[in-house]
Order: sequence, then structure tokens, then C-alpha cells
Amino acid sequence: MRREVTLDDEGRCALTLDGVVQWQADTGVSRAAGNPFREAIAWAEAGVVVVGGGTTMLALNGERGAVLARHDIPDGFGRFAVVTSRTLGPLLLVLGWCHVVALDTKLEARWTAHDVAVDGLLLRACDGDVVLLSAELDPPGGWVDVALDVSSGARR
Repeated sequence: MRREVTLDDEGRCALTLDGVVQWQADTGVSRAAGNPFREAIAWAEAGVVVVGGGTTMLALNGERGAVLARHDIPDGFGRFAVVTSRTLGPLLLVLGWCHVVALDTKLEARWTAHDVAVDGLLLRACDGDVVLLSAELDPPGGWVDVALDVSSGARR
């Protein structure tokens, strides 16, 4: 079964299975609202579709598209990354412009790593219990490598 999640320019998120639309939801995460980075992904371990953009992250019920949770992202949304901790299990990393928030499958924040970057974060890898990120520190720093403990968010 082929599952596809889409997020259109107006902020409508849709889940499609084998080419058949299962549901659509208006998320408010539109390009017109000034959201330079937007993303929607299915997170199977939690049974949800997560949508991020601007200063908002939504978790939608994977079967119906109803909003289950909303989290504020004060520094601005960048990307999602799914990783696994040996002690906490599957985690969704919400990578903001400066901070990283780890959510568990119950959509509860397990930890936040503050001031990891100045202007963006990218996941490079998750190796065992270490999350490897690229962090934009702006001139003179540019992009630098950062390692966080996947279970606590502490720098390594």
C-alpha cells in the first residue's frame, strides 16, 4: 500500500493511499502566511501526520485528519526528523531555526535543546544514542557540526 502525504500552497494537508484521497484537512500552514519552511510527513510509529510551518506544528490523526495536538515553535519551524532512542523509543525531532524539540509517540515533549543554532538546523544522522546535526551559526561560524544525546538533548 502506497501512502502519500501532501501539503498544498493554501495549507491543505491530504493523505492518499494507493492514489485515493483518504482525508484532507485545512492546517492554516500556507505559503501566503509567510511560512518559508513547511513540511508534512506521516509518522507511522505515532499513527499521525505531522505538519509544520511558521511557528506552528500540528499532529493530525492518521485515519481521519482531525487535529490531535498543537505545539508552538517560537523560533520558527525548519524540518522534521524521526529518530529512535534506545531508552525513549521513537522520537520526532522538530528542528527549529535555533532549538530542537523531541516529541514521543504520545506527542509529549521529552526534551528541548535550546540555542543549538542561530539560523537553521539539519539532521545529518542518528548513530546509536547520538543525534548529529548541522547548525547554522551565521558569520563568522557558518555551518558547524553539533552532537546531541538522543535521550536528553544534552550536547556531547
